[in-house]
Amino acid sequence: MMARKERRLFASGWRAAGLGSLILAVLVGLCFLVAPWTGSAAAVPTGPIGASIKSDLARQGITVQDISDSSAVGPSTAVSAAQAGIPLTQGHASIASLVSFSDAQTGPVQSDGSVNPTYVNREAWAVVFAGVPIPFLGPAGSPTGSYNSNTVVFVDAKTGDYLEAIAIAAN
Repeated sequence: MMARKERRLFASGWRAAGLGSLILAVLVGLCFLVAPWTGSAAAVPTGPIGASIKSDLARQGITVQDISDSSAVGPSTAVSAAQAGIPLTQGHASIASLVSFSDAQTGPVQSDGSVNPTYVNREAWAVVFAGVPIPFLGPAGSPTGSYNSNTVVFVDAKTGDYLEAIAIAAN
């Protein structure tokens, strides 16, 4: 008698599980109708660039101003371009800030020794990756290993093209 009861519970449980699966499938389908797939698994955090990062960049000749203009590419596109430009950043936490930046030290050197800056008031995404290990480089006898950095990657806000990156030693 007990064996029959167990079989019936199993059979009814199987039907309930089948019905539950059907309901779940319908709900998932409705979610896609309400919020279609955007191609991004997770939203990219955005916000103003931090004051300490601005200060660190200024010491390297890079000025940054937060802007609120709309850009042609979204922050997830900027993060993808940044990771393609600097593969060491993959897997590290990031935040994207829409900025206007100038880099007084990057560009062709003139005959008088001055630099003609390539980036002046350039609208870009500044994507900051935290805790990126940067290997020590140098001649033989130089230290080996790496240091942790906050790596700032600039991506053109209109085209989504990688522009430049700078690693700032993390405190």
